[in-house]
Amino acid sequence: MMRITRQCSLGLLGLALAVVTGCHTLQPVHPMPMTEVQPQRYESVILDQLFIVADTSSSMQVPDRYPEKKAFLQAFVAAMPSANYEVAAGNFAGPRPEEWKELPLAWFERPRLEYFADHLEHLGGTTDMHLWLNSWQDDVSLREGRAAVLILSDGRAPLVDTMLATKALVDAYDGDLCVFAVQFGDDPEGAWLLNELTHIARCGQVWKHEDVNSPAGLEAVVRRIFFQGLADSDGDGVPDIYDECPDTPRGARVDERGCWVIDGVLFDYDRYNIKPQFDSVIDEVAFVLQLNPAVRVRIDGHTDSRGSVAYNQGLSERRANSVRQALIDRGIPAQRMETMGYSELRPVRPNDSEANMAKNRRVEITTIP
Repeated sequence: MMRITRQCSLGLLGLALAVVTGCHTLQPVHPMPMTEVQPQRYESVILDQLFIVADTSSSMQVPDRYPEKKAFLQAFVAAMPSANYEVAAGNFAGPRPEEWKELPLAWFERPRLEYFADHLEHLGGTTDMHLWLNSWQDDVSLREGRAAVLILSDGRAPLVDTMLATKALVDAYDGDLCVFAVQFGDDPEGAWLLNELTHIARCGQVWKHEDVNSPAGLEAVVRRIFFQGLADSDGDGVPDIYDECPDTPRGARVDERGCWVIDGVLFDYDRYNIKPQFDSVIDEVAFVLQLNPAVRVRIDGHTDSRGSVAYNQGLSERRANSVRQALIDRGIPAQRMETMGYSELRPVRPNDSEANMAKNRRVEITTIP
């Protein structure tokens, strides 16, 4: 294979060289516009170190994979979250490693990464990915926590050398090191190798460039690499450390506390009847109970603070029983449901306004053994 050590120049000289050497003139690709990806609710950056390795070898020349890769890297840098983590970057190609660009491991600074991405050049030559992976062993051996390697390549690299270098890097790190890759082109052996590297690391993911070459696709890549939500055992969207009502059944609609509230069925003052406009809400609760046939529940009635505690006790019980009967009418067995009234003793809002008192006139559902 011919080793090309420089990107073809534009103009007559470049065209002449292209004819003589077979060099393919690489046209630039403008990066997609991206802004910093922000954490969603309950998400945080979990990464301690990121190692970016970019393929600038001959196989990235045709059909214009290198310009697409460079544009993707530029957009990725724009989308990286601002946080306290370290980043290193480098490109791999042959035959002269002294022409490779290196960004040593240092705390994240976007301008530094932008300069690296903007000045990356197509060097041509062999795909010596393993040399970069080996060069980072000293860095990872001094670090711990959670790290990721991001590979931008077609995957055409020496199989055994690259796999051994990845294993050595994973073994040297005191923590979890995941391998992620974006494959440019559709070389099947390259896809196999990149996926094998994630298996060696025991975590990570491989994407095809065309599948993530959009703002939404790139954002998904960034979120997968950088972010992790807090543990949410019951999958209701509220992390365990904030969940006041653990073990809500699958499909249940919960409030900000993680409690299964019959959303919308807020009773009028001193009333316990369910209005017809709330039938669809009761239908949804019945569906959740049908979806989880082993679940038993307690239906809890609540009131606002107007009236005596004793009177409100009876009112809260009547509210709970009205919902229970509505569910029985929809085919839910009575033995799966109990009721409880809590009077005004468990408000979710201060009883200091009409809007807050309306929120407190509610029914909640709690799973029971």
